[in-house]
Amino acid sequence: MEKGLLPDFRIDDRGTIWLKERLCVPLDEGIRESILTEAHCTKYSIHPGNTKMYQELKKLFWWRRMKRDIATFIAQCDTCNRIKAEKQRLADKRRRELTFEAGEFVYLKVSPLRGTKRFHTRGKLAPRYIGPYKIKKKIGDLAYELELPEHLSGVHPVFHISQLRKCLRLPEDQISLEAIDLQDNLELQDNLEYLEYPVQILDRAEKGTRRTRIPVCKVLWSNHSEREATWEKESELRDKYPHPFENE
Repeated sequence: MEKGLLPDFRIDDRGTIWLKERLCVPLDEGIRESILTEAHCTKYSIHPGNTKMYQELKKLFWWRRMKRDIATFIAQCDTCNRIKAEKQRLADKRRRELTFEAGEFVYLKVSPLRGTKRFHTRGKLAPRYIGPYKIKKKIGDLAYELELPEHLSGVHPVFHISQLRKCLRLPEDQISLEAIDLQDNLELQDNLEYLEYPVQILDRAEKGTRRTRIPVCKVLWSNHSEREATWEKESELRDKYPHPFENE
């Protein structure tokens, strides 16, 4: 081992420095630029994003601040910038095209609330839509005032267009979602969030490495189907929601 090198570094017979099995790239802008260009701009790489490109390159190469250099390289890529601009243009066009008229009916998006920030879900619960509610008037370019029922009197009636979904049938032709909400005991808060709680433990497993095994549970949540069940740490579930484990 050469003097001054850390234990994980080595020098082979040709004088090349390695970090374990990764080639150490010298402080040469031309060499590093060639590596980044090959990894990002060839017809086989298809312009990967920061994370994917870093994960692939770090298997083969190492240099200080490589992750930062990758981010800078991608930020300066003309093709990526053109694609990003085109996507933004199309997104803006779709947002402009999505408009409603006074008197139309729309659904209103509400979101699940888990209570504490330290409790993280491994899956993502889909938002629910309540309504439909009648549009009273348009407010500015991207907001609408709705006619809300009495049980939502604490909710500010003006909503951004992203919170609304078009109702394709007249309310008389469909089941009232308010009635469904009452059956499900959906307690909607003034900020349009509602509390979630586990209804049933569907499955159990262990995740982690060979040395560390973490018990996890597949949880069926209130107001959601089995298709939306998520995997959670058993210890966190027992701490925050002990009732599913009371009979054990």
